[in-house]
Amino acid sequence: MLVVAWLALPTVFLPALSLTALAASALVALFARRLGTFAGRAGITGRDVAGGLAFLGFAAGMLSKPEQVLQLFGHMPTIN
Repeated sequence: MLVVAWLALPTVFLPALSLTALAASALVALFARRLGTFAGRAGITGRDVAGGLAFLGFAAGMLSKPEQVLQLFGHMPTIN
């Protein structure tokens, strides 16, 4: 996620952060499911980390504007 934050243009930062945080959340959730529930020192499990990443991804998606998303994916043709 840090690489995306460093490489993304400021205008597409929030949509890119949303996509990477949601993808990272899915990966962490899969690993947490595979490894089972293991609590760290503070009692934080992999599910907690996956939930935090999902929260970050959805929050960044809600704060991004439609123009930023179109700029990230390019202009998509519409059906008239």
